[in-house]
Amino acid sequence: MVSLGALEPVLEPWWQSFSGPFLYYPGRRLVPAPLRAFIDFVRTGQAPGARTNCS
Repeated sequence: MVSLGALEPVLEPWWQSFSGPFLYYPGRRLVPAPLRAFIDFVRTGQAPGARTNCS
């Protein structure tokens, strides 16, 4: 796999668990719209207005 240029995991037993992203921003009032959209995206895991394919 290395010869193909693919990443290969190393030291897996020592990996830290990932509880999720942390986002620090100043205050909760007057959050700019692009930042608000990004916060909402991170919380829900999908872009606002994104269509889901429910068949």
